[in-house]
Amino acid sequence: VHREWVRFSNSLKTHEVLHAQNSYRAASTLLKKISGTKTSVPCVRAKAIVEEATSTLINRISDFDRQLDRETNHGATQGAYLNMSIW
Repeated sequence: VHREWVRFSNSLKTHEVLHAQNSYRAASTLLKKISGTKTSVPCVRAKAIVEEATSTLINRISDFDRQLDRETNHGATQGAYLNMSIW
């Protein structure tokens, strides 16, 4: 039972790291794009632009995560399932 739990846990961690890496990459990209940006538009407009970009980013992260879960059956094809026959 312990060995199966460790196998499952490691596989789940591997799957979840893909979700985390996607979020990190997306956030890093957004930060690089807006850091040090100078603009002549008023702050209110700049805020709206950043909020729109952030919303788009969050939607892309969510789309990637849903696609990843669809393709991997929420990690099951990567080994993130418990073999209940050993109990």
